[in-house]
Order: sequence, then C-alpha cells, then structure tokens
Amino acid sequence: MACAPLAAQPSGSVTVSTTAQLIDAVFALNNFNGPRTILLQDGVYTLGDYNSLYLVQSGVTFRGLSGNRDAVVLQGDSVFNADGSRTGGTVGNLIGVAADNFTLENISVGNCANHAVQLQLDIDNCIFRNVRFFNTGEQMLKVPSNGSADHSDNGLVEDCLFEYPAGIGPQWYIGGVDAHRARNWTVRRCTFRSIRSPSGAVAEHAIHFWNSCVDIAVEQNLIVDCDRGIGFGLGSSPTTGGVIRNNMIYHRAVAGFADVGIGLESASDVQVYNNTIFLQSGYPHAIEYRFAATTAQIYNNLTNALIRQRDGASATLGNNVTDAQAAWFVAPATGNLRLASRIASVVDQGRSIAGLVADFDGEVRPQGAGVDIGADEFTEAPPAVFATWRAANFSGSDLTNDAISGPGADPDGYGLSNFARYAFNLPTRGPVANPVILDISDTAGVRLLTLTFPRRAVADDLTYTLESSTDLATWTAVEGRTYTAGSGPITAQDAVAMGTTPRRFLRLRVTAP
Repeated sequence: MACAPLAAQPSGSVTVSTTAQLIDAVFALNNFNGPRTILLQDGVYTLGDYNSLYLVQSGVTFRGLSGNRDAVVLQGDSVFNADGSRTGGTVGNLIGVAADNFTLENISVGNCANHAVQLQLDIDNCIFRNVRFFNTGEQMLKVPSNGSADHSDNGLVEDCLFEYPAGIGPQWYIGGVDAHRARNWTVRRCTFRSIRSPSGAVAEHAIHFWNSCVDIAVEQNLIVDCDRGIGFGLGSSPTTGGVIRNNMIYHRAVAGFADVGIGLESASDVQVYNNTIFLQSGYPHAIEYRFAATTAQIYNNLTNALIRQRDGASATLGNNVTDAQAAWFVAPATGNLRLASRIASVVDQGRSIAGLVADFDGEVRPQGAGVDIGADEFTEAPPAVFATWRAANFSGSDLTNDAISGPGADPDGYGLSNFARYAFNLPTRGPVANPVILDISDTAGVRLLTLTFPRRAVADDLTYTLESSTDLATWTAVEGRTYTAGSGPITAQDAVAMGTTPRRFLRLRVTAP
C-alpha cells in the first residue's frame, strides 16, 4: 500500500488517519530514521494480505491521538463470530516488537490469528497503557523466550482491557498476558474478561508469568469469567520472587473448563496477599500452590473456596478467610467484590505487610484499627453532617480553629458563615450571591410571598423552616413549610395572602441538632 509522503510534525511525531499512512510511517521509521512517535487519529485501521507492523527501531510509540481507546482500532482481517469462533484471516501477529522502549497507548488492537502484540527476545522497557486487547487467536500480549536469551526487563501493563466480546474464545490456546523470561514487569489496574475455552482443554491464564520470570508485580486487576486467573510458573518451569496482591477474581456458574483463581507452580519466594476470589464455577480451589520448588507467603486473602497445597509445595499461610458469601459483596455477578457491609471476620482482621499501603481502588490501608482481609479496604460513608463538610474543606491548624472553620465563622469576610455555605451547598471560599430569594407568586389573583433557596442533596443534620412575622420581633413557623435535604431548590410559599395583614415578613431558619 502506498500514499503521499507524510511530513514529520515539529514534535518529531507523525499523525496518520488511514491504514496506508500508518504502514508508510512504520516503513519510514524502520528504514529512514522517520519519526518514532505515530499518532493515530480516530478511525479503524485494518491490516490484510499477510501484513503486520514489525518494528526494528527502539523508542517507538503508537498513541491514539484522542485518548479514547475505543475510537482508534488497529485490527487484522480475522472474523470473530457471535459464538466466539474465528474464521478467515491472513494476519498472524498484529504488531511485532524487535527493539527496546516500545509504547502502545490509547488504542484497541485485535481481530488477528495469533497475538495482538508479540515482543521478540530480550526486549526491554515496554509500556502498554489504556489499550484494549480483543479477539486474538492466541495469547493477546506475548513475551517469548528461546530458553537462553536474557530477560525482557521492566515492562508495564496498566489500565488495559483484555476481552473476548462474545463471552468465549475461539480455542483453548488463548490468554491475556503470557510472558516467558520477563523481569521486573508490572501488570496493574487492568480488566480481563471471558478468556474462556470453548472445547478441548482449559484456556491459558488471564495473567501468566513463567519460564524463568523474575520479580513480577500483579496488582489491582479485575478478572471476570476467565478459565484461569493469575499464574506464576507452570509445572517445572519456574518463577522467582514477585507479588500478587489486591486483585479481584470472579467466575460465574457456567459450563466449561474453569480452573483455579491463582496458581503457583514452581514459584519460589512469592507473596500472595489481599486478593478476593469468588468462584461460582464449582472449581474447589481459589488458590493452589504446587510442586517442591514453590515457596510462598499467602496472607489476608478472601475467598469462597479452599487454599490448597499440592505436590510438595511449601508456604506460610495466615489471616485468610475462605468462607465468603455472595451477600458480602456489592455485586459479585459483575465482578464487583468490594465489601457491601462491615463483615466482622474480614474488616480490620488482616495482618500488616510491608508495602501494603493501598487496596484495589488505591484507597489507603488501613481505614480502621487494622488492615482488612481481601482486595477491598471497607470504607463507610462518613455521616452527612457539618463536621464532615468541615473536615473535607479545611486542614491543618485551620481545621481546629473555630474562628476559621467553625460553623459561625466567615473566614473570607463575604457575609456568609461556614454553616450557611454548608446548608445552601455553596462554594467554601469566595464571594457568592444571596442564596435566599424573596418573590411573589400570583395564582388566580391570590398573591403570596415566597422564598426560594438551594439546599444540600444529602444532609443528616439540616432542617429548613419557613417562618413569618408581623413585627420582626416574634417569629412563628409557617405550617407545612418545613423541609429537609434533597435534590433541587425549594420554593417555600407563605400560607397567608398578601393584604390580609398590614405587614408580613418571611425568613428562613436553618437548624441543626
């Protein structure tokens, strides 16, 4: 495919909007020292006729220009059908990477016969960020080995989605991230969905590091309906060091080849802690550690299935809960395994572990007297009262100084107290207009005074009462005109028509217990 030459942008990048331009840009960077950064405008870029994008220069970046990964689709010519099967397709690997420092972000890649991305041997410092991997005939992101090459070092996979939209894959030899001889890689905040085998055997893992991988971190990932969740090692093929923490793994009750949530096989000196695993597939083990070469620490995990030692493996276990119930979680059917309420056997019952400072959502641990068991650190919504508003809007010495943050204080001198700003849902700082507006309604010739005012959507401590007076000295509540917090402003109407008394005044009184 050919097109008019593309001019390099001032930044050293080149912007493409067609498949032909993309191919030309790759040819230019490989052969003529062209721009290393290729920015893809929104659109669909389809490779065919056995083409792939093979990169031999270091420091290459493919980036979706808009930041919307769903709007930039780089795909092969395979067709994935509604039943998950694949037909046709001449493109094997969509992207081949044969040099260091490759970055792929803000893009979707898939519809190919083999891998969406395959690194060659000993490729270092690769980043995959905000990428949607979908519909591949084999593993989606592949890091290979020939058994003797050095490691592929310092990879980062974050905020990505790996999925088969049909809910099942085309065969058993599929997976998400599959890495040999990787070292110092991190996979975090990614989602893996429906990496499931249709027949023959169990699919490969959603996340798998084996064959001499070293010091891998797998954290804060969501894995839903995948035959196997996270694997370190396989058989006698080892993994050394690393951590698996703060992941949520769910598998629904569906026919197929469901297997273990987390599997350690010949994995030495590995930490597995604070994961939540809820299996409705019927597989009896949430975590397995196997073979004599395996040594692990397995702490603070929340599961509904056993943690099982097999084939001579050794591990130290502690503070694990293996009898979790569906009702404990917010929405297990969608993989939301955050705690729905305070479970006594889970909340504050974990052990402190070096490096355990946050949970699945990045929220600080601990929130209470101790670390919670599982991936989610339970946080109860603070009471919707002035004190909570005060703590959210003031800090340091200001927070404890009533002259600045107290309910009656007006630290900016704009004529509204902190309590008024809280009650009327106004900005904490700066000038604002009077939030209470006096007006007159006229219905069928009956004229009534009204007060219109904003209010907080949620507050446990506020009562808004319309009061009337004829002398500005004695005030009484207008019957039926008392309100609480809620959505939208209130227009409070007087109960006495104008002209009935010589003088009539209204005011709004906001009180807290």
